[in-house]
Amino acid sequence: LKFLLLIALFFLVFKEINIYTKTKFNFSKACFSILSLSISANFLFVILYPSFSEITQGIFVLLFFLFMLKAYRTGKRRYFIISLFSAIYSMYMKETMFVIYFAFAMTELLFDKRLNKRQKIFNYALIANCVIFLLLYYFIVFINRNDIYPEIEPFSISEIFAILKSEWYMNFIILISAYRGIRILFFKDRKYILFDSILFAGASYGISYIILGAKMKWYYVISLYIFAINLYQFEFSKKIYSCIIYFLLSIAIVFGVLKNNHDNYWHIKSRKNTIWIRELVRNKRIYGLTQSPKNKLEDYCWDDPMSSFTCWNYFTITEYVKYYSKSYIQFGNNKLLQKAINDGKADFIFIHRRLIDSDYPTLNLKNYKFIIEINGVNIYQVKNNYGIIIP
Repeated sequence: LKFLLLIALFFLVFKEINIYTKTKFNFSKACFSILSLSISANFLFVILYPSFSEITQGIFVLLFFLFMLKAYRTGKRRYFIISLFSAIYSMYMKETMFVIYFAFAMTELLFDKRLNKRQKIFNYALIANCVIFLLLYYFIVFINRNDIYPEIEPFSISEIFAILKSEWYMNFIILISAYRGIRILFFKDRKYILFDSILFAGASYGISYIILGAKMKWYYVISLYIFAINLYQFEFSKKIYSCIIYFLLSIAIVFGVLKNNHDNYWHIKSRKNTIWIRELVRNKRIYGLTQSPKNKLEDYCWDDPMSSFTCWNYFTITEYVKYYSKSYIQFGNNKLLQKAINDGKADFIFIHRRLIDSDYPTLNLKNYKFIIEINGVNIYQVKNNYGIIIP
């Protein structure tokens, strides 16, 4: 439902762009712009895993731009209020969301000399709310942080190139933003400064995560959402330029889809497996192992976040298990787990494969059979229980 709402909002934003610029709606161009989202495998990832906020963030970002365009066009106060509310609400979904609105408002105030009084107040209100958010975040969250989250370390040059290679659409966004920045500063090309403000907002969001050293690649999807708006709005002085650009982007989309085919398959299968686990554990007794003498699962996840996706899946699985199972008990070491296993009360045993090397040799699982490994978790079923369908 969220995905359908996101797509519908894209079309509404595109339609509003046409009204604002007094041009005709181009359905093919709109579809092409939305299709450009497929160049990132993480677009499908955030759709399949509703626990991530990027779809909801995208909805409120699009609502902000939709009603901002309406407000700029009509001057009606209610559109300014709805747009501002959407910005404020999304600002508290993710720490760096304020960057989008700060970059947008600063670009508007610095370079758009056509702003009227109400538009200026709107942009000052955006900046004020960004400042309020930062103050609240610092005094409520930042100074009270604990050791749950790892220290933020800026990217090294090699890591910057690594993320730009992986999320290569960010290269397009940054290069186009740099080009438009040069045009604005040195050539006074400010005819569509409003859409340049949107472009810089999306680019700033992605760059902020590069500066913070965020290795979670799905964080960059919001920049791609915003770039899709600019992609629809782009107009060229000569038709040949338009043909060349869209030809190159078509190649990029095809390359992106082929490149991400394996990741997309993995995401779909992983999602299917987590749904299967939900049915597997319904009203069953489950035992799990979270720590061993040599490995502690939480430490492993934070020590190596780039390769810890199986850990995240483990925690996702445990949340499913806690909710749907009759009972779920996690044991801190193999001795306690072995004692519980000997009692024979568990229908299934879940052990993360990271813990198996050190713990499995000391566990006696003669009354259980290994049935499948899913998302880094080995699942064992009591032998007198049958009828499980393995995906």
